[in-house]
Amino acid sequence: MPLICPKCRSGRVEARDVGKKTGSALGVIAGAAGAATGGAALGAIAGGPAGAVLGHLAGTLMRALVGGATGCAVGAALGEVVDENILANHHCLNCGHRFRLKRAE
Repeated sequence: MPLICPKCRSGRVEARDVGKKTGSALGVIAGAAGAATGGAALGAIAGGPAGAVLGHLAGTLMRALVGGATGCAVGAALGEVVDENILANHHCLNCGHRFRLKRAE
């Protein structure tokens, strides 16, 4: 079912998703930084100085990637809640009106 602008009744409406985009970006940064600063125990298993260094770097990189992906998913979910409940998430391309969908009671 297409969205209709409540002001001009146009069907040319798009979702802005500002909260979702912002939450995703902040989640990636926070998740990757938090996971990377935790270090990695993989280097201790590899043995030897070179193996320990390379293992530590690889482990830290993997933790940062997983942390970033997890942070992105959580940030997007939280941002979507903000978009739907707080922000005027929809924008009419015809008249420029911004509005929030009313929830069914």
